Parts: sequence; C-alpha cells; structure tokens
Amino acid sequence: MSQHTTEITVFGRNYTVACPPDQQQQLRAIAAELHNRIDQMKKRTGNASMEQLAVMVALNLLHEKDQQRLAQGEEQLQLQRRLNALQVTIEQRLSERTTNPQKAVESDPEAS
Repeated sequence: MSQHTTEITVFGRNYTVACPPDQQQQLRAIAAELHNRIDQMKKRTGNASMEQLAVMVALNLLHEKDQQRLAQGEEQLQLQRRLNALQVTIEQRLSERTTNPQKAVESDPEAS
C-alpha cells in the first residue's frame, strides 16, 4: 500500500505530510489557516520564536475547540429539556384520550 503525501508550507517552512488524495485540498486550507494564525500571533507578540508561536497558537486553537464543545453541550442540554417537555405533553394528551375519549374529541379542534 503506497503512502500518499502532499507538500504544505507553514510560515515559510515546507513539510511533507501523509494525506489521502481526496483530503489534500482541505489540508492545504488548514495549513493556510495555521500560517495566518501564526502570522497574527507574531504581529501581536513581537520577537517570539517559532516554537513559542506554535505553542501559543495551539493553546488558542484548543481553547476555541473547548469553548465550542461547551456551547454544543449547553445546546444539547436545552434541546433535551425541550424534548422531555414535549414528550410529557404528548403523553398527557394520549392519556386524556384513553381515559376519556369523548371529552378528548370534544376538545380537539381538528375533530370538528
């Protein structure tokens, strides 16, 4: 099985990276984004080494990822609460129909 590789450049340094052919365009886009973030960090920090810049950018990226994970968790929790409330409402309506079918039909606007 042959290993597919692609060349990327990040902040003036060339790297050969193993990458399936169908993901090369995405890898190049990610490398360009990494280059931009390192460049922005260099402008903000001044005389930092490449290693320091890479660590700071990595920390920022992981922080962003963690913030997104937390936000998604909160959204999922809110969605679950809404689904639970909807389930309770549906179960109540179904219970009303089985215990008193005539009253349920009278109060159902679609039954008319």
